[in-house]
Amino acid sequence: MDIISVKVVEKQSICLLLRDTFLQALRNCITGAGSKMSDPIRKQITATLEGFLSSTDDSTRTTAAACLGALCSCLKEDELVVVLHMHLLGEFAK
Repeated sequence: MDIISVKVVEKQSICLLLRDTFLQALRNCITGAGSKMSDPIRKQITATLEGFLSSTDDSTRTTAAACLGALCSCLKEDELVVVLHMHLLGEFAK
């Protein structure tokens, strides 16, 4: 492996660590003050977390799922139903 490849791998690892740390911090914020979020912010965070659920990195998917789980306690009923059907119940929702 040449020096350029090593630097690329190091940068990718740092980006993953930062992303996972950010998601963990977001989870803590949601747990503490999630009920005070405005509708547009809550919807944007939900969409962002749903995007991270399809990450190729296991730790990012796991951290995003935990964050989305914390967010479920703050979602309105109609939003919660959509999240549960899309990501938890799937075909068993029928």
